[in-house]
Amino acid sequence: MTKVSDIIAKFLKKKKINNVFAITGGASIHLIHSISKTRGMKCIFNHHEQSGAMGADAISRINRRPSCAIATSGPGATNLLTGIGCAWFDSVPVLFITGQVTTFRLKRNLKIRQLGFQETDITKIAQYITKYSVQIKNPYSILFELEKAFHISQSDRRGPVLIDIPDDIQRMKINENKLLKFTKPKKKKVRIKNTRHIFELINKSERPTLVFGGGVNQYFDNQNIKKLVNFLNIPFLTTWGAKSLLNDHKLNYGTFGTHGSRNGNFCIQNSDLLIVIGSRLSTRETGSPIRYFARSAKIVLVDIDINEILKFKKLKKKIHFYYNCDSLDFIKKFLSENSNKKINHKKDWIDHNSKWKKVFQRKYDNSNGIDPYFFIDKLKKFSPRESNFFVDTGSCLAWIMQDFKCSKYQRIFHDLNFTAMGWALPASIGASVEKSKNIVCIAGDGSFMVNIQELSLVKKYCKNLKIIIVNNKGYAMVQQTEDEWLKSKHHGTSSKDLSFPNFKIISSANHINYTSIKNYKDLNKLKKFFKSSDNELCEIFISPQKQVSPQVKFGRPIEDAHPLLGTKFLENNMIIKPLK
Repeated sequence: MTKVSDIIAKFLKKKKINNVFAITGGASIHLIHSISKTRGMKCIFNHHEQSGAMGADAISRINRRPSCAIATSGPGATNLLTGIGCAWFDSVPVLFITGQVTTFRLKRNLKIRQLGFQETDITKIAQYITKYSVQIKNPYSILFELEKAFHISQSDRRGPVLIDIPDDIQRMKINENKLLKFTKPKKKKVRIKNTRHIFELINKSERPTLVFGGGVNQYFDNQNIKKLVNFLNIPFLTTWGAKSLLNDHKLNYGTFGTHGSRNGNFCIQNSDLLIVIGSRLSTRETGSPIRYFARSAKIVLVDIDINEILKFKKLKKKIHFYYNCDSLDFIKKFLSENSNKKINHKKDWIDHNSKWKKVFQRKYDNSNGIDPYFFIDKLKKFSPRESNFFVDTGSCLAWIMQDFKCSKYQRIFHDLNFTAMGWALPASIGASVEKSKNIVCIAGDGSFMVNIQELSLVKKYCKNLKIIIVNNKGYAMVQQTEDEWLKSKHHGTSSKDLSFPNFKIISSANHINYTSIKNYKDLNKLKKFFKSSDNELCEIFISPQKQVSPQVKFGRPIEDAHPLLGTKFLENNMIIKPLK
């Protein structure tokens, strides 16, 4: 006879999930005990379940396969929700396991709020941000449900799953030979229709542009992606979700959208054909209203989620051709059908993009404090060539997405679509536990405070973790929005209303080396900071007045970003007619 919680631990080990984030509680003690005694497995005991969810999320992103976080019942389970949301909106496969009150304490159909102490129906609460959410009622179904959830998390559009297990079922001893088995359904073979007409569209167009999104980034080291880029020999852009993809390639003209690069926005807005692979084209990419986006271009959309394709009909934006399939499958199909053909060279179009790139080349201004884009330049210069950057939401994320150039082996990870403040620290801890080196956490002071309690884990679980706090005395990104809508009336976004600790003292209290950078000359300290083999924290002081630039204001096309270029400039540099 085998304890159910031991069966769960054995399953996780079989799936190569060696590090599990957890907080011990009354309804999770059996799970945690079984995992902790299993050879080769380890529980990472953090201080808040949200952080545990984010740590597991990061492990899934860096390994590109499911990880696991565990929480107890009630508030333990509900504390996971923000982290589950991060995984859901970014299509990250994570297995969440929650403990539940003993079976006979479940209220079932009673019209009451709660019967057992800390009883909470987490499966119903989480059903809107998980691909599968189930409570175990039969102990013999545990392996069936684990295998099913694991399979669902990785099939089609990936995402998190949740299994809720009552305490009495966890501690039951059962006959393993009688366990219900899950049989994977036969994978439906997706027939990708003829891609030859897409090749002809590209050949006949004058200004075609390739766009890669997060759906492609999961395959970032697959050689077929580079083959496609080199074969087509046309400009390509990436969404923030694909920032790490071929970032140093000569045909990469940056990111685009409301916080994209100017040359990237000029590229996409002047295109006559867009081949969009693995991006749902969110409003962050298109701006609002959507009718202004790529208004002279035919659009070909490749996405694994049919609903993301069909939404454009309701948004009244025409998609001329679409493929409902996996991004890599499409790329392989396209290459197999067309790579023996001759592609017409788009020299004039490439020259246009090279000109825009030169025209919009960043100029630094350190006269009134550190120029954040100058900091990004130094970050690129001094960071190790195999660094994995975990970046929090806010100004520092926009600065990096606009100007940082990844080398071949560098990757940028971020909570793109939920943009939960406080993600980067627990995420970088999770990645550090899994990979041990070349992990860099970058967070604003505001975001860092959300999960600052996890700093105490660094000495215990991490080696050579590098933490950069960009201190601009508050929520500068939100202040920028206040400037636009409320004429610089700031409430709850600056040090006037917010309180922050002394990060040097906090760093020392957690046995982490500390470096301070207060002017642009001090940025050379980053060289020593990255060369150290110890856990390090660097605090960089940036003036709150240093804003994200460019930034598209609501109601404007993305080529007309703030600070405004002016009507004459647009008329002289746009190929298509600018909007009035």
